[in-house]
Amino acid sequence: VADYNKNNKMNGNTINDIYIDDEKRIWMANYPIGITVLNNRFPKYDWIKHAIGNKNSLINNQVNAVIEDSEGDLWFATNNGISLLNTKTQTWTNYSSSFEHSSQSKTHIYLTLWELRPGIIWAGGYSSGIFEINKKTHRTDFFTPARYGQINIRPDKYIRSIFKDSHNLIWVGGYYHLKCFDLSHNSVKVYPNIHSVNAIIEKEIGRAHV
Repeated sequence: VADYNKNNKMNGNTINDIYIDDEKRIWMANYPIGITVLNNRFPKYDWIKHAIGNKNSLINNQVNAVIEDSEGDLWFATNNGISLLNTKTQTWTNYSSSFEHSSQSKTHIYLTLWELRPGIIWAGGYSSGIFEINKKTHRTDFFTPARYGQINIRPDKYIRSIFKDSHNLIWVGGYYHLKCFDLSHNSVKVYPNIHSVNAIIEKEIGRAHV
């Protein structure tokens, strides 16, 4: 629980996401004031915040989701783009923020992240498609279901969850409907009667639960 009378303690009670790393540290997306890191071996908390004018920092303090990729680096979806923390060098790389004039996305609020395959990250949020990041080349692409020939599918402007199941199918949930992408066949299936999806997990092998 937040304790505003002491330094290096919990910095707020609104937690959007939690991630526990291999060292048992707890990373909390502490809305709207950055990231709070708890290490049970030490009494104090660490705070990670945006530094105005400093590109080598968290891009925005309103963090909505946290994931670790296959190389052990951490990704943060925020209300102004996406931040990547290289855990070895402790350096930051930021994507799709309002500070980037070349950004392909008209919005910068992201709610969910998923590593599609090593080095490729998908991000969803308040946009009409999915934002894809290539970690190695720093190339970013923005696409909708029309990319798979399904032009008649209404793009979802509120993507809240992306999940890859045991059969390598990609499930995307948002406000309008649930979609399942089969990248091996470049196809997408729509479940039109499932609306306002906030989270997706695989409860049983081969069955996604929303």
